Amino acid sequence: MDVSIEVLALLIRRGCRDAVKLDGIPITWTTNLDDNDLRHVYLLLRREQDTKQSNDRASAPPTSGGFAIRISLVCKSIPFKDGFCLVYGTSDTLWAYYASFSDWGLLNAQAEEVAELREEQAQEKKTEKVLLKAQHEYLCQKTKESIDRKAYDEALTFIEEQLQLWGNHTREKRLWADTPVTWAVSNLARFPTSETGIAILDKQPTNSWIYLRFAKDWLQNNRGNPEMAFAEINKILRAAVNRFPTDGLMYKDICCFFEKNSQFALAIEYCQLAAENGAKDGRKTGFAGRLKRLRKKYGSPPPANW
Repeated sequence: MDVSIEVLALLIRRGCRDAVKLDGIPITWTTNLDDNDLRHVYLLLRREQDTKQSNDRASAPPTSGGFAIRISLVCKSIPFKDGFCLVYGTSDTLWAYYASFSDWGLLNAQAEEVAELREEQAQEKKTEKVLLKAQHEYLCQKTKESIDRKAYDEALTFIEEQLQLWGNHTREKRLWADTPVTWAVSNLARFPTSETGIAILDKQPTNSWIYLRFAKDWLQNNRGNPEMAFAEINKILRAAVNRFPTDGLMYKDICCFFEKNSQFALAIEYCQLAAENGAKDGRKTGFAGRLKRLRKKYGSPPPANW
């Protein structure tokens, strides 16, 4: 009789004994049988194995030279009482589970119900994912349209709704092409001022890098007005410092960002702030040494033509 994994799992859940040993039998058992029944099953199994080995020896071809390795595996359905006992394992470690024919029928029926329930749940989950993806794409489109129309309050409503959607379905990460906060800052960087984006970030469970990402997106969208852009970027990164005052990697990235964009005074300012707040950059000289090198390279304040 074939027994599915699901049926066997249901049978095991009914309870069994582990590491059972019987005198005179060199096998460790896991079973739902008592010792007397287990010994009876062993005798039936042994009788069948002896018959098989005798037949195998009679039909085995002669061998010349070399050697053979044999691993004895057992998987048997042994008629027992008013049902049968499923025995499987290796020669010295066996699992033996008994159930009556009526019980096996009941277990099969339960397994079929479980399989049907799982299929229903899988279909429901698939439908939920389709709906989630549709809602996600709708909110993305509405956010873009609102920003294009400069309807920023409306866009903010859609952004907050999208973040809430993501927050309620954190296990469905594969549905989203981007992380929730990264998507949010890419849109918030198109707002006229950075205050709205800063307020959103300050409420999110995120790391300091997202503030720098916000700053980079802001610069990307406002390169035509660098004076305004860096004034807003300074606000964004000040908010990051207020939230993560000792994050050495954050200060290092900020200094590199400003230096790369020729904002040397701001690079020096944030480097000094890092040194004052006791942040570490992984070097022996720390931010004090970095500050000294920046001042030596660019001066303090830097030349006007820089």
